[in-house]
Amino acid sequence: MPNFQAFSSPHLTAIALTFAIPLGLSIVVRYAKSERLTALICYAYAVLLIGQEFSLFGWRLTTYGLWGKEGLLNHLPFHICGVLVFLISAMLIWREQKLFEAAYFWGLVGTLGALIFPDLGEGEGCPSFRFFQYFLAHSGIIGGVLFATWGLQMQPTLKGLFQSFVAINLYMVIAVFINLIMHNWVPESNYMYVCEPPDIPYKEIFFFAPHPWYIPFLDLLTIVLFFLVYAPFALMNFIRRQDIMSSGLQS
Repeated sequence: MPNFQAFSSPHLTAIALTFAIPLGLSIVVRYAKSERLTALICYAYAVLLIGQEFSLFGWRLTTYGLWGKEGLLNHLPFHICGVLVFLISAMLIWREQKLFEAAYFWGLVGTLGALIFPDLGEGEGCPSFRFFQYFLAHSGIIGGVLFATWGLQMQPTLKGLFQSFVAINLYMVIAVFINLIMHNWVPESNYMYVCEPPDIPYKEIFFFAPHPWYIPFLDLLTIVLFFLVYAPFALMNFIRRQDIMSSGLQS
């Protein structure tokens, strides 16, 4: 199998489809205005996301076994992207606001970097099972958030931003304990990358500080990026309030 090459044609195609597919699905549900069709798309999307995750479990188990750096126990869904697969699936099925807000902030900020700078090893280029599964998962996370925003017309709130930031920090603490427990069986355990930086292209951009000092830097960067992805909605809400005030003064 070929090695993965960042920003190659397959990589750029996967990035393009990440935005094109949810846009297309959003246009369909917005114009069809069918609750049955919308529910069908949401359920199908959730099944696809969860299905690819379990296919990864099976591939890890049959290819590498339980133990070791590439074994199943070191790749359980405890990274933020693994958590998001199930979170977004639940959000699409129940369309619950708190689930959406966590998925929105965690998904766009936490997964976009993984989409642009994939953590793929040797022999995992296109075509390979791992290549397709990786982008199905990570593109699926971002696509699910975009579909919920564009198609289901769900919107994040400022309160949700802070709640999502607190939640992701609490989960990071949980990840520390998961790694401590897992180290008894898998010394390489590094969920949420709290033990060492990931081996990804251009990692010096985000992981330039030594361990553990890159963690507070990434935490600060996270809240900044949360505000950045919330900014379009803050601007729209401001413009809407201004229009309402203008209409009230004119009447």
